Amino acid sequence: MDVIIVLWLVCVGCRIKLFVDRYEKGWKALVPFYNKYILGKTINEVKCGKLTALTNFLFITAFWICVGVEWAIWSSLPSEIVDIENFNINDYVSTSLLTSDVVCKVILLITAILYYVSWVILTYKFSDKQGTSTWWMVGWGICPLLPYIYYAFIYKPVYLPSKGLVEYQKIEVKIKS
Repeated sequence: MDVIIVLWLVCVGCRIKLFVDRYEKGWKALVPFYNKYILGKTINEVKCGKLTALTNFLFITAFWICVGVEWAIWSSLPSEIVDIENFNINDYVSTSLLTSDVVCKVILLITAILYYVSWVILTYKFSDKQGTSTWWMVGWGICPLLPYIYYAFIYKPVYLPSKGLVEYQKIEVKIKS
């Protein structure tokens, strides 16, 4: 659990730096759902950012509803099962609660897929608009920490009015005399 918290804090810190480097206020990285919208806004993909924020919200909401239904089922069960061979869950838990548990899990799966797809699309567009390999979206989908570190600390883009943020490259200009 401690490792997850540390990784999450590192992701948040990198997201703050990423936002500041792209001329957004750092506190926006701390606001759940809104930070997805801002990530889309930084690359002029507002609709994609809104879609990702919405699907993220729906997924988190579905998750907590499932947790509530599971808790209701567990609290309905006896604290001790004497005869496991003849135990019937329907004697303790209503059929509607068990059905709603299955429905919750299906909705959770659907919202998870929608969120993941919208997140992959947003990160693909983000990588593309940054002028980097779009293979970075694979990293965003598997382990967001690595692209956050890369885009926040290693990759230093420059803004070109005609192209947006692109990778900094030092070029030499030769003047003919």
